[in-house]
Amino acid sequence: MYAILHFSVFLTTIPTTFQDVYHDRVGIASLHYLALGVGLLVPSQINAKLMDKTYILLKARNGVGRPEFRLREYRS
Repeated sequence: MYAILHFSVFLTTIPTTFQDVYHDRVGIASLHYLALGVGLLVPSQINAKLMDKTYILLKARNGVGRPEFRLREYRS
């Protein structure tokens, strides 16, 4: 819950921070959302591809696919 609140406050203060601190115009200050969007989109797509490859490999190795095979990358 705290992480969601923190992230939403972060998102709403991006334009204000860049307008007040760095003296950017509103249009320029809002461009920072693009970097955030690309930074979230690209790694999530890479992770999805890696999870699919891991699932296919483990399914071929074990003969049957299980949802737990997708969690293998998250174990330490």
